[in-house]
Parts: sequence; structure tokens; C-alpha cells
Amino acid sequence: MTEDGTVIKDPVTDTPTSPEGTSYDTTDNKPKTITFKGEEYELVRVDGTEKGTSKNFK
Repeated sequence: MTEDGTVIKDPVTDTPTSPEGTSYDTTDNKPKTITFKGEEYELVRVDGTEKGTSKNFK
């Protein structure tokens, strides 16, 4: 999603079959760039956003 809220890539389910309570890490599933309609976007981390690790909760 861009700063103005435009969706430029479909959401991805990283751990679809993980049982509840399982730890997971999504840091390996972040492209450095995304190309959308001929424009290249760079992934920029925003302070206070997710870190890529958590537990699967129902």
C-alpha cells in the first residue's frame, strides 16, 4: 500500500496452515521493491509498524 492508501500488491497469507500459538516470521517474505503499473515502489519500514515476527492467534 502506498502512503495515500493505494493498494499496489495483493495481500499474501504467509502461514496459512500454522496451528494456533505457533510462532512465525514474515521477514523473509518482503520484497525490496514492487512494480505496479510501470512504477517501481521501494518497501520502507515505518516506525511503530510490525516487525515480522509474532504468534498465530485465532
